[in-house]
Amino acid sequence: MSVISAAIEAHAEDGWVAAAESLQVTAEAGAGYARNAFAYDSGATRPTVLTQESRTPVIKDAAGKVVSGEWLSPWDGITHIDAAQVEVDHTVPLAEAWASGAHSWDAAKRQAFANDTAHPDVLNAVTASLNRQKGDSDPAEWAPPAAVYRCEYVRQWTSVKQRYGLSVDVAERNALVAAARECPVAGSAAAPSGDPGPLPSAAAYLAHTGRTGTKSVVAVVLLAGCGALLAVWMTRRAGT
Repeated sequence: MSVISAAIEAHAEDGWVAAAESLQVTAEAGAGYARNAFAYDSGATRPTVLTQESRTPVIKDAAGKVVSGEWLSPWDGITHIDAAQVEVDHTVPLAEAWASGAHSWDAAKRQAFANDTAHPDVLNAVTASLNRQKGDSDPAEWAPPAAVYRCEYVRQWTSVKQRYGLSVDVAERNALVAAARECPVAGSAAAPSGDPGPLPSAAAYLAHTGRTGTKSVVAVVLLAGCGALLAVWMTRRAGT
């Protein structure tokens, strides 16, 4: 199955809602959290993520540190070329993971989670100030400032929780389900009230931006769906 086909299948009608509803609901157990319990290796993981997500070949200094590239920060849509302006964000923060199940993992599993560069939903290169703003918040407490990325944020959060068997609390689950209900089916037709016009194809967008990685293709498919929802909402608002 192609990446795009898989993304569309995962985004089938009510797919996100069902996925969010399927997460186990338990109260958080955050006592005893310590960041070093996850053995996050910034020296190895950060340059890997920056290299994976840069839209241009990265440039490194004499010590091998990534200093420049081109990163489109998810959640705010800002492009950076200076690596100092970018931080690596755990979609599900380490403290949140600890509180929702990682406290019972062994050290090896916590380390694997913290440094998981094989699954693109786990880590993102984002605007440094935005990463700090997000902190340890969950979807009941924080959402991307750029609304067009909120469906992708919900998808990534739910995907990570599913992959690692992490639970959600009641407020978190309710926020995920509510947000998922607002996410359209990828490629869905416009509402009868109006035709917002064709959205750019994934191929056209990738050709324009230069992004060709797996995460980029998935994001484009879902971005198109979110754009359709926004267009429908604007059409309805104009008719009131």
